[in-house]
Amino acid sequence: MRLVAMGKGLGDMRTFYVRNSDDNQRLRIYLFLFAEYDGEAGDGWSRYRCAPEHEKAFEEYTRRQEVRWG
Repeated sequence: MRLVAMGKGLGDMRTFYVRNSDDNQRLRIYLFLFAEYDGEAGDGWSRYRCAPEHEKAFEEYTRRQEVRWG
């Protein structure tokens, strides 16, 4: 199961930031399925981590500037 493989301790996790908003239900579902919450980043952004193979799920939101990679 993919979610088990994404547990803490994996060195290849990618950090990204999500604009805090309740408007986008699909983005929230993707975060639940493919990412783990890593804390508040300030200025209305939250920090998440995901495995590299799940980055593609967030491409659309990167273009919309709702997600930024760090």
